[in-house]
Amino acid sequence: MMAEQLPEGYVRYLAGLEEKQADAILPVLKQSVADGTRGVLVRFLPDEVQAVASEDVQFGTIREERYDE
Repeated sequence: MMAEQLPEGYVRYLAGLEEKQADAILPVLKQSVADGTRGVLVRFLPDEVQAVASEDVQFGTIREERYDE
């Protein structure tokens, strides 16, 4: 699955990230699309970014938690 096959909101989100962050998150966005029921929770930590497909987030939606500020 290419990034172009992702929902528009996911593509816009990736475009706003640094390349390293986008590379870390893209596989989880693809997982979310393949599943079709879970959105994505992204956690920004001081030295890394983590993402998980989450049943607590509506499909097609990305929720951020920031711990890097």
